[in-house]
Amino acid sequence: MLIGQDFAGANSIFIRIHSDEFTRRQGFLIGANYVGYQIQINNKDVNLQLWVTTPIHQQSSEEVSFRYCRGADAIIFIYDITDNDSFNKIKSWLPRLKNEYKLNDALFAMAGNKMDLSDERVVLYEDALEYAIENNFIFMEMSAKTSENVNELLYTVTEQLLYKHAYKK
Repeated sequence: MLIGQDFAGANSIFIRIHSDEFTRRQGFLIGANYVGYQIQINNKDVNLQLWVTTPIHQQSSEEVSFRYCRGADAIIFIYDITDNDSFNKIKSWLPRLKNEYKLNDALFAMAGNKMDLSDERVVLYEDALEYAIENNFIFMEMSAKTSENVNELLYTVTEQLLYKHAYKK
């Protein structure tokens, strides 16, 4: 599940994964969107279900997204490195997802999007990394526009999910 504040780029990342395209158009996706995605880990095909949500009418994207997080194996928080509010939002969402939505068993990752705009950065890499380490998140920065690190994040999350499920057995 990709989740991020409006305009942080979760939809753009979803479109990049789905069709290897980039669009700045808002409203391209409406409601809950899903794509099946196959990735190869250690010569083994792994099928993923990727979800992203967008606000519908007066509902906030946060409320819509939280409902779809139930049962997710992994939550990938997306923030915009040029928008401190999008990073701070994750700090308020995490306890709510863990407590209210009982997602303690989910694997969490965090991705700073828009690394192609690094000259406009307001969220320091070191601050985001520190938060990720404190919360045991997978962390990296990426760019939906250039596709840099998009596949790498999916690979890392999938690899950790496979390890986690193998360890549980």
